[in-house]
Amino acid sequence: SDMAKWVRERIETLPEKARYRAYNAVRCLVWAGGIATLEDTKYHEGERGYRVPATFMLTHALVEAVTALVMSAKASGYGKLAKNVNITDHYHKTTLSWLCAEVVKMLEKVGPL
Repeated sequence: SDMAKWVRERIETLPEKARYRAYNAVRCLVWAGGIATLEDTKYHEGERGYRVPATFMLTHALVEAVTALVMSAKASGYGKLAKNVNITDHYHKTTLSWLCAEVVKMLEKVGPL
């Protein structure tokens, strides 16, 4: 997608420690999309056969992206703030992900700055 291309083009500008996590996040998103389209037969009350592994890859992409964000923040002078997020704790990462999504929604309502 255009968004994936945009992200890929900018990964090299991230601090070195965050690059692998960012690449991994994009790779997992691609895999999730590929897995989700593998099977179009239905079973178990209409669910598709590969929905669970695709969702797992999507979730993994999300936590990798948050880890890249936190590592970038630490390398960019926001270490004091970023150290409050434990990158080994999925609760911290999913909460930060939700918070970022809420901020984006608020910014969409405001419009271009």
